[in-house]
Amino acid sequence: MFAVAANNVPSTLVDFFHGVQVAITFALMTNVVQFAWWTRKKIKNVSHCSRFGPVYLLMLSTVLVMVQPTCMLVISSFQISNFFFDGDSNPNALVPNTTTGWLIQVFCTYLGYVTLFVGVFWTTKLHVKIAKKWREIRTGEVLVVEKIAKTKTETPQAGTVSQDAQPKPKASAEWNAFVDNLYEEQEQQPGSVSVSAGGDLLRV
Repeated sequence: MFAVAANNVPSTLVDFFHGVQVAITFALMTNVVQFAWWTRKKIKNVSHCSRFGPVYLLMLSTVLVMVQPTCMLVISSFQISNFFFDGDSNPNALVPNTTTGWLIQVFCTYLGYVTLFVGVFWTTKLHVKIAKKWREIRTGEVLVVEKIAKTKTETPQAGTVSQDAQPKPKASAEWNAFVDNLYEEQEQQPGSVSVSAGGDLLRV
């Protein structure tokens, strides 16, 4: 359906949009190269290849990506034989169906966009940022799990009473008699004796 519609489009309009495609693609690719240049220029104390490697890679990507749209513009502008499509075998083809066309499609367009992504990741260190964020997320999950496990360990089970909450045993009758004798002796001797709540003797 799209191929039939494309065949009905005026050739002058097709030529116009081939020119627009070349202009927009070239502007975008060169802007990416400039971004990489100014970004990597700030980096110091590294080798030249480490510093400007992504810039060279993006320059190569620009050349590769521009091959196919430039070829299409030249073919339509100068009315030369279209080496991307074989009209006799399939006049409605939407992708290249010749050997030359496929070679340009794979080794120029596809490879160009692969180098574009690699160059952008290298320039911005996006892969490093993603890996760092992933480690932070994983570390946070581990800490949460450890905290939950620790909370469950420290929380007393149902039906149990902590040692501090257990009632203290009452003093025996012998202890009470001993304390009474101390009070009696205190009346005859200087100083005073007091008994703490825990049963300890304090003399003042």
